[in-house]
Amino acid sequence: AYAKGVRILRLGLRHFRHAKPRQKAKKALGRLRTIAYTPIRGLRRTLPTCALFERCQKGSLFYGRALGQKPHGHGKTYPPA
Repeated sequence: AYAKGVRILRLGLRHFRHAKPRQKAKKALGRLRTIAYTPIRGLRRTLPTCALFERCQKGSLFYGRALGQKPHGHGKTYPPA
């Protein structure tokens, strides 16, 4: 359901470093974070806490940290190369 929206939002992020489209890019980034955080909230709500951490503790914590970081924050999380 989000595939078309994500595609459009990613197009808005292309020119993030230019002055004119920066506001549009910031809004697109916030919306992408909201869309990405939706499955995590669903898993945390439906699965028991112990089952979630037993199965995918490392991935869940990494994904949560990456989504929660601020644009100018310290200790950034980068995807593996």
